[in-house]
Amino acid sequence: MNSKLGMAAIAVGALLTTGCGTEEDALTEAHRPEGSELGQAEQLTTCPAALPVYPVNGRHNNGYDATWANWQCTPSASSVSNTDSHLGNDIFGAKGTPIVAGQAGHIRLGFTDPTGGKVVYIQDGCGWWYYYAHLDTVSTALAVGQFVSAGTYLGTLGQTGNASGTAPHLHFSIYPDGNYNAGIDPYPLLRAAEGTACSTSRVGRDSGGGFYGAISTCHSRNGGAAAAGTPFDNGGTPHVHRWGAGVVQDNNGGTLGPNTCMLKDGAGTAWMVRGSIWTAYVYQLGGSGSFLGYPIGEEFASATGPRQNFEGGYITWNGSAFAAFRY
Repeated sequence: MNSKLGMAAIAVGALLTTGCGTEEDALTEAHRPEGSELGQAEQLTTCPAALPVYPVNGRHNNGYDATWANWQCTPSASSVSNTDSHLGNDIFGAKGTPIVAGQAGHIRLGFTDPTGGKVVYIQDGCGWWYYYAHLDTVSTALAVGQFVSAGTYLGTLGQTGNASGTAPHLHFSIYPDGNYNAGIDPYPLLRAAEGTACSTSRVGRDSGGGFYGAISTCHSRNGGAAAAGTPFDNGGTPHVHRWGAGVVQDNNGGTLGPNTCMLKDGAGTAWMVRGSIWTAYVYQLGGSGSFLGYPIGEEFASATGPRQNFEGGYITWNGSAFAAFRY
């Protein structure tokens, strides 16, 4: 049954100049994302908003308190909602901390607006919009209309838009049917999901907790856990680790079979080597230490079967045997 959910905001805590904006009266206007509907008292949604995954995947501070700059994985006892007039919660953390989808849904609108800077909008199946603002970077794997699962890598925490000059933070809002002014206080949902903030998921992470967005993007671009599988130890470590002239992460294979996401030093994109070509490359040709070096693209269909190009040559697979060629 449909339910009409109106505006619910909990005004708790003090406003600090460290976060979004500096004048309380201007906060709502200053943080209204581009394209928001105005003047609607209530919107139609079909179920309550939900947040199975915390949107900041790392150490952070969720709320204004005396320790806002003391980032941690567990909830701070002193944290309080800072949603109040600006209809969103500011979550502080180190610039570059991964931002992930808190709820599954479809990407809406584009990825920049004047107030939020670099942004992501996700609409769930019940009509709720989830707004991620002030990102430092947005994943190049995202596209408007694309469906993303909860936990999908969206980008990194930053201070873009009208947050320029403030402490890096994520401005996070939840509102019905595209109407920012009817937003609810996300703080209770954030607190409930905070235990997932420092997930033990190894995708894109090295053994010290460092995050490689290009490796994570490679994994999600190739179907995530369902298609690529999950990180495993293929004779090194299940974490991101060095191999020759770059870093790699091995996955145990879902529908794609065993695979490795590989990021050459100095490159911006990590490429996946998978299936039969992966087996030939890793076990029979010597991998990154061979004349092939690192991949420069992913597998594609050719006249002779699947083919993948590398720095020094390419591999083809005809369904029963591989062939490797120098350029």
